[in-house]
Amino acid sequence: MGELTEPEQKVYDLLREIHDSGYPFRVVVVGKGAILETTSVLGPKVSIAQSPTTGANLMTLASEDQSFEYHVQLSAVSKMVMVSKETPKKVLRIVRLLNADGDSMSSLILADESEKAIEWYEGILAKYGNDIQL
Repeated sequence: MGELTEPEQKVYDLLREIHDSGYPFRVVVVGKGAILETTSVLGPKVSIAQSPTTGANLMTLASEDQSFEYHVQLSAVSKMVMVSKETPKKVLRIVRLLNADGDSMSSLILADESEKAIEWYEGILAKYGNDIQL
């Protein structure tokens, strides 16, 4: 693994807190012509490695059997936004990773609506703020 830059470290720190929480998140990744959605606890495995093709630092959050893997190229994240969005049925608590063009790379939606999970989310929101510029 290459040493993390300051912006990469901020992305790593927030994703590590999400991982360490043990709460399930709805992971939404939008690509050109496709959308992937799944609900999972982001772990228990977590690692950072360099991409063999680009050399970029990749953070991986994976299930024990690695049937679920969420990879993030840390240097591609230019901004992180934390929002609460009210819907008719519930409040969505979302962490969005944005690229340099302001496009969403992925959204992580807290899937646990317990009081304890909401308190945890409010705590990281207070710690990081709504708009994390990198």
